Amino acid sequence: ISGRNVLVSLLDITETLTVPKIEPVPLVKPWFLGMTNVRGVLYAVSDLGQLLDKQLTEISSDTRMLLINDSIISNMSVLVDKLIGLRNLDKLNPLDSNADNGICFKSVSYEDDEGKVWYVLDSERLATSSELKVPYSV
Repeated sequence: ISGRNVLVSLLDITETLTVPKIEPVPLVKPWFLGMTNVRGVLYAVSDLGQLLDKQLTEISSDTRMLLINDSIISNMSVLVDKLIGLRNLDKLNPLDSNADNGICFKSVSYEDDEGKVWYVLDSERLATSSELKVPYSV
């Protein structure tokens, strides 16, 4: 997401999809891309890259839409640049962070054997963020 390596718990998502047609919604913030129909269910689509860093996620064959689990929030999805694959937390070294984790990252992050830092998406924190509660422009 915006050049960050991000871990997402498989319990936080119900599905990953290639990006379907997104219907724009007028008078909304740039990170709220619109609505999409997934097998007869409407989902709100948010671009995490724009929300976090004001950096548009370019939609390509690598871009994916993650459907957030309904136990966290109903009918919400987020765009990510690409999926890299599964990671085993036992093979990563935990890093404690006192930095501001924005609206969607947990306070713990990890480092892999190559020295890359992996942030952990906090889907519940994202879903309850005051930023997401007002997607319209004022």
